[in-house]
Amino acid sequence: MWERWKKGESLQQIVQLFDRKHSSVQRILAETSDIRPAERRRSPLASTLAEREEISLRLYFPKGIDISAYSQAQLNAVARKLNERPRKTLHYQTPAERFSQLVASTG
Repeated sequence: MWERWKKGESLQQIVQLFDRKHSSVQRILAETSDIRPAERRRSPLASTLAEREEISLRLYFPKGIDISAYSQAQLNAVARKLNERPRKTLHYQTPAERFSQLVASTG
């Protein structure tokens, strides 16, 4: 298997030739050499919460810009806009609406 890899055959070709699963061929190659499997790619829909929040902020602030250049009023306006956007996870309520409901139910 290793000899075929060194000759330049693709991992897919080796998998088909030896009739093995992709993961088992990768494991064998990793154990016998310095070859590591490629990192798994995630779809954009599988972004973390922090990544999704950063994407939302990029609508208002370009990447690499110093946010301290903005006034507190401007930052508050962006926060208000973000909190007034309906969210599917909140059954199309806004975070502000949901927060108000939660505060009202505790008082």
